[in-house]
Amino acid sequence: MTSRIGALYLFGVLLLSRCAARTDDAVYVLPDGFEGNAVVLFDQPGGAPPEYSAGYRVYRIPRSGILKSAFRLDHGGFAAIKFCYAAHFRGVGPTSEAAYLPYVNALNPATTEVAPTTVVAFNRGGFGRGNENGEVFSVGRVAKADSLFEHREDLTEQALPPFPPDDSLTTAP
Repeated sequence: MTSRIGALYLFGVLLLSRCAARTDDAVYVLPDGFEGNAVVLFDQPGGAPPEYSAGYRVYRIPRSGILKSAFRLDHGGFAAIKFCYAAHFRGVGPTSEAAYLPYVNALNPATTEVAPTTVVAFNRGGFGRGNENGEVFSVGRVAKADSLFEHREDLTEQALPPFPPDDSLTTAP
């Protein structure tokens, strides 16, 4: 009986430690003046090689908004996330805090306390399709958030390879 309780305790500890797994912190370096949607695709052969600054993953987003990264998808739940323009990126550290854009997890222009003309990064979220995994986020003025959010799926579709044809849907002559 004691060994069963011990095994259940060990299983519980392992389960909780997995649920509380910490992902790598990340900084997204944007082209100067960038406003729009961005997609990061993970595990991409020939993708941008992994880069770190002070323990943060560094994602350098190209002007197209689509980054193919060799980084593996990072599962877990707790991470510091930062966004900045390339001209302001001096690495991650305590002296560079002023260079980061505000980040709003779930931006609602009607209720946010950020000024409508302020450029913010917002609504970062993950997606998966087949073997492709990635994340998408938006950068722009609070007043234009709804428009950006409406077009996020367009960029995601552009970034992903097309679905293979489904032969089961074709009809025989």
